[in-house]
Amino acid sequence: MAFECPRLDKWEEIIRNNIRDEAESYVMEYYDVQDIDDLTESQVREISEFVQLPDNEYSLVCQAFSDIINWWEQAE
Repeated sequence: MAFECPRLDKWEEIIRNNIRDEAESYVMEYYDVQDIDDLTESQVREISEFVQLPDNEYSLVCQAFSDIINWWEQAE
């Protein structure tokens, strides 16, 4: 019998959502803001520069930071 992992996509979605929630909380605490929309352009640029560092290319946390950047850009 071959190994199976049913609903792997659901499991991965839960993990991604948890990482995204933690990343969002960290960013808001770090910059002392109440909402992602409260970030300044300079702060978002700092996050973006961090995400673009070579060592962060495959980081799941940096993927969450990228989501935060995208949310901020869409709100503007």
